[in-house]
Amino acid sequence: MRFVLLLPCVLLLLVAQAQNPSTDPDKIFEDKYLEACGLMLAGRVEPAKKAFADLLEKQPGQPEVCYQLARLYDVSGNRAEAIDFAAKAAAGNQGNRWYKILLADLYESDGKFKLAAEQYKQLLAKEGYKRETLTNLAYFQVKAGEYEKALKSYSEIEEKSGLHEDVLLNKHKLYVEMGKQSQASAELKRLADWRKNQPDIQRIWAEWLDQTGNKPAAVAAYEHLLTLEPQDKEAAAYVFRHKKNNGAADEWTRIDAYLRDPSAQPDAILPSVAVLLKAQIDKPDEKNAALLEKLSADLATRFAGHAGVWALRGDVLFHQNAYQDAAQAYSKSVQIDGRVRQVWEQLLYARFLQQDWLALTTDGEKALDFFPNSAIVTYLTGSGYLMRRDLERAEENLLAARTLAQRDPSLAAAVATAYGRLQFLNGDFNESQSTLQKAADTRLAPPEVHDYLGDALFKLNRVTEA
Repeated sequence: MRFVLLLPCVLLLLVAQAQNPSTDPDKIFEDKYLEACGLMLAGRVEPAKKAFADLLEKQPGQPEVCYQLARLYDVSGNRAEAIDFAAKAAAGNQGNRWYKILLADLYESDGKFKLAAEQYKQLLAKEGYKRETLTNLAYFQVKAGEYEKALKSYSEIEEKSGLHEDVLLNKHKLYVEMGKQSQASAELKRLADWRKNQPDIQRIWAEWLDQTGNKPAAVAAYEHLLTLEPQDKEAAAYVFRHKKNNGAADEWTRIDAYLRDPSAQPDAILPSVAVLLKAQIDKPDEKNAALLEKLSADLATRFAGHAGVWALRGDVLFHQNAYQDAAQAYSKSVQIDGRVRQVWEQLLYARFLQQDWLALTTDGEKALDFFPNSAIVTYLTGSGYLMRRDLERAEENLLAARTLAQRDPSLAAAVATAYGRLQFLNGDFNESQSTLQKAADTRLAPPEVHDYLGDALFKLNRVTEA
């Protein structure tokens, strides 16, 4: 945990002026101090060090000068000198929190976590309770292996500031590290109960229940997650695998009872539909496919204002290869609630398979307003522009997708294929051939990579290879 401390030298000077009324010698000192600050801000580290050192000879122990020297020695990699000057700055002005924070950071970089924690203890003693300060103290207590002290600090934060996600998660991780599974479960359950409608927290809770062998509770947690994100296929797959009957009959029984209840709400049945859809994908069955299609259509009619219902309707149609109808269903879902990334991605993929390039780019731009860092959204939007021969916008999106997709080898290969085609259309045949060859070598690229690579080789007069 490193803080970037860029307090302007002028601000520190004003503090010094407020504490020390100006005299002629002081004016000379201030002018020299400003000159030294100018050297530091210009990146002239060694001249700045000398200028501040000269000032320190004239007025030994000046905290603000020691602070600047600590920063300079830290930048130049001389940690021992940096710590020495930061300690002098903190000792010379006990009320300046920035001096203590810099000293704590330097102690951390030197592996002296207990000394770093001590700085925050002193800040708490002087300033009173501040959540940020106590959080940093707990952080260093953890780094120092003082888990009980850290737990006490986190508990104090809860007492004085209420519940916080990061505090509960950190307590959970600490108990895991200490081998105290029951306490770890208790902290995570508190978080899951508090954030009942937050999908990412519910997913963490479900995964923990699975990891600790509590399969029935994990199934219930994943079923709850499916009410929040009906399109979560991993959750649906888990429920399908671990249901007692491990099959579709039980789910159809649930659905039949549900449909007979006119007061029933969609969240109660969406997990069962998701489980059935997963079963249909794993083992296609014409009868079940027809029943799912009818069920999803009936639900969409009955609950036309529910985003999750339309998302599941889209999934059913998508896996029947009815891409145009699926796209319409996904579109209705995002119009009702556009905050679910997976639905936008499925909508764009349906547009891509439908080869409706105008609709793909139009919906892609809307999706980017919500999820500018989605690799799939940027890739599909860029692909749409590529097929429309809008090469400038295609390049903008595909370049972004290349960065975002680095952790997903399959998606990265698809992006590289599209980008190689873009280079070809821009006349960069050598670059295109190189990009496409690398994508083909991964064996993860889409089939069209070979056609595109052949075109590039042909343009380079490598006819035999083409």
